[in-house]
Amino acid sequence: MRIDDSESTRVEIKWSQSQVHTGKALERYLRQLRKKTRGRVEIDRTAKVLPKRAKPDKHLSGFAWDSGQRGRGVIWRCRRCGRTVIAQVMGHPGEDVEALARDVLATLEDHPIDGMITWAAYGFICQVPEAFRLESQRLMAAYIELNFAERKRRIRVVRWGMASVQLARLSLKEWVEGQFGSRRDVWLRTAASQVRGHEGVVLTGHVRRRLHSTRRFFERLVRWRRPIEFAGQVWHCPESERIFGVDSIDREGQAAAVAAQVAASIPCHGD
Repeated sequence: MRIDDSESTRVEIKWSQSQVHTGKALERYLRQLRKKTRGRVEIDRTAKVLPKRAKPDKHLSGFAWDSGQRGRGVIWRCRRCGRTVIAQVMGHPGEDVEALARDVLATLEDHPIDGMITWAAYGFICQVPEAFRLESQRLMAAYIELNFAERKRRIRVVRWGMASVQLARLSLKEWVEGQFGSRRDVWLRTAASQVRGHEGVVLTGHVRRRLHSTRRFFERLVRWRRPIEFAGQVWHCPESERIFGVDSIDREGQAAAVAAQVAASIPCHGD
């Protein structure tokens, strides 16, 4: 992954889940750097870029290079998750690249913190429980949708743009009912409520179950099964001119708690 400014690359991050010898990985990385700079580079393989206490669960080493542009980087292998990470920060002439590298590289994490994974796209940020994996996404100018799955549990996170246009002739509750009314997989109720300090709507319900046969119908009469819970939260943030939504399907009756947890992680107007 690279992060560029208007002139050049400023941050570069590479990682691997496979077993990697960090010394050999660093040498390969530095060979590529020499090739890129045609050998006109000075390299320090023992630079102290981050103190060990900054990453106590890592086998950590630092490196530095100077080829006109200056770079400071680290390589580590995490004792907890096993990932190997190489990351570096590049500075322009006159910049304090050492301080910049410390500030940036100290913030990097290679596994979830407190059981949550952060996802972000086009300024939209959310956190979901680490057991969930991204299943699909839709990324458009006025609409972002991320769908996560963990076995038969589901989380959907959505951001709609141009809220004033969407709500020009409808209340938020009416608009939500229109958006969710076409869903055939769930039966739901809506209730106006405060969500994240904004006008909002709370969704509750359960997954619809199809009757495939007369036999299954009678089986359900004899053996009651707990409904698969559906829950969600939607809110309108006037400051950002957007509508946000989270909904969840959960067999363990935790859909409302999961939806609330994910909703609480979404910054909607710079909070």
